[in-house]
Amino acid sequence: MLLPLESEVRRLRHANGLEVSLARTPGDVEAAQRLRHAVFVEEMGASTASRRPGIEEDLFDAWCEHLVVRDTASEEVVGTYRILTPERARRLGTYYAETEFDLTRLQLLREGICEVGRACIHPAWRSGAVIARLWHDIGRLMVERGYRFLIGCASMSMADGGEPAWDPEFNTADFFVFLPSSRVSARYARHVLKAA
Repeated sequence: MLLPLESEVRRLRHANGLEVSLARTPGDVEAAQRLRHAVFVEEMGASTASRRPGIEEDLFDAWCEHLVVRDTASEEVVGTYRILTPERARRLGTYYAETEFDLTRLQLLREGICEVGRACIHPAWRSGAVIARLWHDIGRLMVERGYRFLIGCASMSMADGGEPAWDPEFNTADFFVFLPSSRVSARYARHVLKAA
């Protein structure tokens, strides 16, 4: 399993009792995958094809960096996002979004595209602080590494009658999201990227 270099790991402590870092060990990644199983499979009813009980995983996990948020009091992982960098996507040969969408027109931009996915937050921590910390650190990573575009799949219920990609494993509709960092409003950028 590929893990980030120690020099890339950032551990930030805040007064709200949260600690954010890139996963450093297989145990960190497994804790994120256990949270994903609890949220996606147990809570939302997704039917993923994981080989290990209580773990939500796919072939992309080994190629991704995993951002985790821990409750500093219990050390429990309460939020996670996985990140597929352009370097790792090049070695893998694809982005996750390409399993659902045709990204041919983005071919010339690939070296600046970072993909995020598998975001989930423990039900007891859905007040906004965890997702804010995750997005803050995704923003920092984008700035620090010079990635220009953020992509991912946004999943939602099929009840609205739209024409998204159907994801049978998660029983959701997926929409492709493409966010050029140059188009983020100055006010939002200051808020999300203020520490970068």
